[in-house]
Amino acid sequence: MGKCRGAVILVLGALLASLTACGGMAAPRHRIGSLPFPGPKTIYTLADPDDLGMHRYQVAIGAALSPSAEAQRGTIYTCRAGFLDMAHLRLSVDWMRYAHVKIERAMLKGKTEASFVGPDDEIVHISIVYPPVWDEIPEGAKQRALDAGALRGAARASYLIWTWHEAITHEGHSTFLLISERGSAFGYDDMTSHAVGLAIGSATLADERPFNEAATEHLASQLEELGVVSRDECAEVVGSLEGVWWERSGPLMREFDAGLASGRMGVRLVPGVAACPGARPAELPVP
Repeated sequence: MGKCRGAVILVLGALLASLTACGGMAAPRHRIGSLPFPGPKTIYTLADPDDLGMHRYQVAIGAALSPSAEAQRGTIYTCRAGFLDMAHLRLSVDWMRYAHVKIERAMLKGKTEASFVGPDDEIVHISIVYPPVWDEIPEGAKQRALDAGALRGAARASYLIWTWHEAITHEGHSTFLLISERGSAFGYDDMTSHAVGLAIGSATLADERPFNEAATEHLASQLEELGVVSRDECAEVVGSLEGVWWERSGPLMREFDAGLASGRMGVRLVPGVAACPGARPAELPVP
């Protein structure tokens, strides 16, 4: 498949938080996801919400063997956001950070475009449109506008990156040679994971602590807010959906609506989950 070319239009209008300088960094690493049901080629595994480890944008030599190593893979279930894939969630957070650095760096230099290579070898273009009165804005307010614009643009870029990842894998693209990803495209856990990742990424990038530390903290608090259930309870929910949401040959349900038209991601909750009495779906805005 040839390179996909997408565009993000970023308009600087809000005057919010202060500008933070960022240094250079490598692109986020790949992670391997997990379909939310057992079966051939699903690479199914459940994550333990009580043992997710330290978030790691990159893995240093020996870090994978440390007690604080990131538990990067697996499915979890939350009472208010349904199924989440930990790999997809963390990827959404990390690519938001990477896009934020690229956008912020371009705006600090007064550029009208930023671009970078995405996870599927696509070229992501961000067009930066400054207000007509830009030169008249006081320096402090201008810096706050730059930071707000970079944060919003990064969220938009990350969400589009992973929406298009689902689209091209649905049409046959594979991240890894000879490994088909069509069965996992637009899974009922994927798009929600990306939307939740934006909330975590936004809170993390506004945090003054080191990125991995802040991401770990905000991930835990977000999952608690969404009502994450235990690993055993998640297994029960998965089992109850056999023949309804999934079968051994693949998913019976997919989520194709990314919420780009409505501005919010729809949430699929499993009815009657004992650990989630009276659960109501969370509001998951998308940029």
